Amino acid sequence: MVVGAVLSKNKRSSADLPVERQLAGLTLVANLLPSLFLLGVLWYVDTSAYILAILAVLLSFFTIYTVNAVWRLAEFQFKSIHNLLDAAVRGDYSFRGSSSKLAGPSGELMTTINDLADTMQRQRLQSEESQLLVQKVVDQIDVAIIAWDQANRIKLLNPAASQLLGMSLKLDIEVESQPSLPQVLLFANAMEVSETQVKDLSIGNQRGRFRLRLERFISEGDTNNLLFMTNVSSILRLEERRAWRNLVRVLSHEINNSLTPLKSFSNSLKTQIEKRETDPNLKQELLDGMSVIGKRADTLANFVRSYHKIAKLPEPSKAPANFRQLMEGLVKLFPDNDIELQGKALDVPLDSAQIEQVMINLIKNAAEASQENQAIEVAWQQEGQELTVYVRDNGEGIQNPENLFTPYYTTKPTGSGIGLVFCQQVVEAHEGYLSISNRPGTPGCEARFTLPLN
Repeated sequence: MVVGAVLSKNKRSSADLPVERQLAGLTLVANLLPSLFLLGVLWYVDTSAYILAILAVLLSFFTIYTVNAVWRLAEFQFKSIHNLLDAAVRGDYSFRGSSSKLAGPSGELMTTINDLADTMQRQRLQSEESQLLVQKVVDQIDVAIIAWDQANRIKLLNPAASQLLGMSLKLDIEVESQPSLPQVLLFANAMEVSETQVKDLSIGNQRGRFRLRLERFISEGDTNNLLFMTNVSSILRLEERRAWRNLVRVLSHEINNSLTPLKSFSNSLKTQIEKRETDPNLKQELLDGMSVIGKRADTLANFVRSYHKIAKLPEPSKAPANFRQLMEGLVKLFPDNDIELQGKALDVPLDSAQIEQVMINLIKNAAEASQENQAIEVAWQQEGQELTVYVRDNGEGIQNPENLFTPYYTTKPTGSGIGLVFCQQVVEAHEGYLSISNRPGTPGCEARFTLPLN
C-alpha cells in the first residue's frame, strides 16, 4: 500500500509538470544513461583519464544541447498553438500557424487548427452579414417591433416602434418609465405565444386597427418577449377604396346608360300626354308620374356622380404651408361664426386645397352642431413628428358613432353623407389619422386628425 501510494504520488507530481519539461527530462535520461555506460566501459578497460575527461565533457555538452533543443522546440510548438487558440477565443481569426515546416502529427495538428480558424472566420463573416441584413430590415420595415426581458427592460426597439410609441431608441430602459409601454404590455401579457390578434387600439401617436403577434426568444440564457405591431387601418382603407373604385366604375357606367334614356323617355311621354290627353284629371296624374320618374332619375344620377367623386380623389400634391395662415384664411369663410384659433405658426407639408376642404367640412359640421353664440375652437400643436389638429364644438355630441364614416349616412335633413368620408380619405392620403368623438367631461364633439411633419 505504501509503494502504491508513492507511485501514485509520483504519477501526480509528474503529471503536474509542463509537457516540455517532461520531454526535456526524458531526453536527459535518454542521453545520460548511454553516456554513463560508455564512460564506465572505458574506465573498466583502463582507458586514459585524459581521454575519459575529454569524452565526458563532449557528452555533457551534447546532452545539454539536445535537452535544450527539445525543450525549446516543444515550448515553441505549444506556445504557437496556445497563441492561435487564444486569438480564436478572443475573436481574432487572422493568425495562422506554419505547417509547411512540420511533418507528421504536428503538421496535421497545425493544419487542422488553421482550417478551424478559416471556418470560424468565414462563419463569423456570414453571421455579421446576416445580422447587418436583419438590422437593415428591422430598421426599414414599417412593422413596429419591441422586445423586453423578464425584468421589463427594453432590449429591442426599431424606428417604427419608436415613432409609434413616441419614445427614443434607447435600450435597457424601464418599461414603466415610458407612458405608452405599460399599455402595450397589458395587451401582450394577455396573449399566448405565437398568437395573432387584430384589435382597435389607441397606441402612442396612432389610433386604428392593429395586428398584434407575440413571440418569445432566448438571449444569453434569459427569456425575452417579442411583440410585432402593425397598423392595418390604412391597408384596409386602401383595399376598401380600390373596391369602391371598381364598383363605382361599373355601376356608374351601367346606371348612367339606363338613367339617361329613362329621363329622355319621361320627357317625351310628358310632351305626348300634354298633346293627346283630354281628361284633365288623368292628364295631371300622368304628368305628375312622369315628373317623379324624371326627378328620381336626376337624383340617382347625382348620387352616382357624388360617389364617383369620392372614389376618384386624387393623390395629394404636398408643399410646405404655414398652417396658421391657412387657418386664418379659412375663418373669413365663416363670418357668422365665432371661431377661436389656438396654435403657433408651423410649416407643414400638405396639399393646401385638400386640407382646406377638410377644415371647411369639419368647421361647417361644428357650426351646425353648436348652439347660437357659442364659439368653435380650432387648435393645433406639434406632438413629436406629427401635427395634431382639433376642431371642437359645444353641441349635443355624437349619437351614433358607429356610422360616422359610412358613405351617405347622415342625420342632417339636407346632408349628403359624404363629407366625413371625404375628410377621412384626404387625411389618410396624407398618412395621418382622423377620429371624431364626444368631448370628455363637457358637451360637444371633437374632431381630431394628424399630419406628419417630415
